Amino acid sequence: MLNFVKTFVQHEDIEDGNVRVGVVTYSTTVSIQFHLDEHKSRHDLEKAIESIPYQFGNTNTAAGLRTMHNVLFTSDHGDRPDADNIAIILTDGISNIGHTRTIPEANSAKDNGIRIYAIGIGLIDTKELDGMASLPTADHSFNVNDFSELDNLQDAVLDSTCKVITLPPTTTPLVCNAARQDIVFILDMSTSVGFSNFAKMLEFLENFLSHDDIDNGIVRVGVVGYSTDAKVEFHLNEYSSTTSLYNGINNIKYMLGNTNTAAGLKLMRTTMFTIEHGDRLDAENIAIIITDGISNVNSRQTLPEARTARNSGIKIYAIGVGLTETTELQGIASLPLEEHLLLTDDFSELNSLKDTVFESKCPKTTPTPEPTTPMPTSPAPTAPPIGSIALRY
Repeated sequence: MLNFVKTFVQHEDIEDGNVRVGVVTYSTTVSIQFHLDEHKSRHDLEKAIESIPYQFGNTNTAAGLRTMHNVLFTSDHGDRPDADNIAIILTDGISNIGHTRTIPEANSAKDNGIRIYAIGIGLIDTKELDGMASLPTADHSFNVNDFSELDNLQDAVLDSTCKVITLPPTTTPLVCNAARQDIVFILDMSTSVGFSNFAKMLEFLENFLSHDDIDNGIVRVGVVGYSTDAKVEFHLNEYSSTTSLYNGINNIKYMLGNTNTAAGLKLMRTTMFTIEHGDRLDAENIAIIITDGISNVNSRQTLPEARTARNSGIKIYAIGVGLTETTELQGIASLPLEEHLLLTDDFSELNSLKDTVFESKCPKTTPTPEPTTPMPTSPAPTAPPIGSIALRY
């Protein structure tokens, strides 16, 4: 845990004072290890982190949150009015002291402008973790299997804490003809993807769907995630507006695990594309799978599951990221492959594919030819050419 904190602050501008760091630890009671204004060089800060002692006891998360809010983020101890207030909590358990105060304390901190990132280690129940985190949950709540996986979070949390400037679009938005479509995304959430790349995957979904008519019910969207196993993130009939759909996408949580593509395909076909869960008889069924690897769980079932789905009328687009071996992906995609199989070198290039997939899934319209007129007997006249951090654990 201390290695994670130390590595994390190596990316921050401590020397010039752009970033200040404080640390609170908690078990049965709370200890302030150092305040925001205490260490002004990276060397001193790293030495202070290395010197933090371990304290045994129970889990009094509420007290840790309250101390962070009421003591560390004060002008007396180095908080600055012109700096963002960011808190990062690391925990491997649910509160067992003052647990009814945990979420209220987190809400009080968030109401006062403190952005909270909540990192859980080995948690089965993440309800409290998600309740502490700021919104959107997908950007602020993380859960890994064990402490050795904390390093995988470095980029995801660091990228999220940095301010992003969005430039206005310079291209004309695409418009799809009014075709009723039910679209299910199947997202690879295996460990090889990584948190930062998973965030790019969700960004691709939002950008892709910005062209679709969600609000009038022309297009419905569902999402399946898979790693060692598969799970439904939300069904086709769950969100009926663009705003609620984007909120649903932002709340999707990264899983970690192996690559069970067959399970994702099977869940898409047998559960998602059913009348009970929003599939419509008069709508085209489209599945879009995004993966960075080849199946390593139930691999023999991957292509049969894809074939069964296609035979039941589901059109499958397969997007591979960084793949050198594409035989499996070719077997998943519908024909012709030049329209349904797309490859990119890395996740940062996903958005370059959105227009290609969008145009391919839209129904093609053939313009009605204009009526012909007799050739004039004399030549016609020629027309003119006509976009501060406190850590608690």
